[in-house]
Amino acid sequence: MRSAIRTVVALAVVGLLAGACGAAASPTPAPTPGAAAAPSATPAPAATPARTAAPTPTRAPSTTPPPLPSPGTDAVQAARAAQSLLERHEAAWATKSVEAVMAFWSDDVRFTDVLGGWRDAPRTEVERMVRYTMQYWPNVASGHLSYFLDTTGVVYSQDIWNIGDATEANPVHEVDQFGTGDGLLTSLHTTYDVKSLAHITGRPVADFAAMEALIQGYADAWSSGEPSSVAELYAETAWRTDTLQGESAEGRQAISDTAARSFSSYPGAVWRVDTVFGDSGVGGVMTGGIFTVRLAEPDACELGAAVVLETNEARKIVTEQVYCEVDSLIRCGPAASVGSAAPTD
Repeated sequence: MRSAIRTVVALAVVGLLAGACGAAASPTPAPTPGAAAAPSATPAPAATPARTAAPTPTRAPSTTPPPLPSPGTDAVQAARAAQSLLERHEAAWATKSVEAVMAFWSDDVRFTDVLGGWRDAPRTEVERMVRYTMQYWPNVASGHLSYFLDTTGVVYSQDIWNIGDATEANPVHEVDQFGTGDGLLTSLHTTYDVKSLAHITGRPVADFAAMEALIQGYADAWSSGEPSSVAELYAETAWRTDTLQGESAEGRQAISDTAARSFSSYPGAVWRVDTVFGDSGVGGVMTGGIFTVRLAEPDACELGAAVVLETNEARKIVTEQVYCEVDSLIRCGPAASVGSAAPTD
């Protein structure tokens, strides 16, 4: 049964700040930090003609980082379009038509599921697995769906049952990273949470401790308020992207600067790990986490976020993509004012 899950669960339902997606939508930017105080308009009087008035002292530049950007209308709409694409793709599965499902995939799509034996597989393999799933697992079902978005794709979290030995009471938890472009699905990387990885592979949960430690360490660092603690997670040449915020950082120092802005804009933010997911724990290339981020300031709220990480042999992060649950992003800040607005140039 485990081998059956490894073979078909990837496409069973294939259809899913800086800080936390920038920690959240940013408050209205404050005046530019570091501006010097204007000199006094009234010159200091001289006691005698021989004395020169002392110059008015200037204020030392502020060390407060600039605030984080807010996601704009176009970014929010792009994220919504990615979610809509995936929802329509899921609806196509309900028709039991291979052609209807494959109409949503680009010709050059790439598919990876390490447990299933696919690494960077082409469209023909996607189609083969869609056909197999519909033939042998026609009653596959899913629930507890969550979407985490950026402007180029979706992280889709779901429970799956009626496949292999998975039941509704004891489902497989799958987390899929989809890429999108030109109104089509362009990539899929299928992963599983730690409990499901242990079940499918027949290995103890303890075998995946390194994955759990990485994600918990990530949450601890981004909750610490210390940019240096965040920087320690990353390789020297790492890069981090958050397309909803329009932010990217390349190199450990740039990522540290991003963390400083996040901590300044959202002091006291706390990251809680909800799900740890990955390829396999051994020989895989992806580890990720789904989080609830509790923001204390300027107004208390909770933000849903997901991060997808690639690490090197030293378990340092070399790439990171940040995704947000858009409705919570809008609730947590001024993105609410642009979430449904018409695009502007």
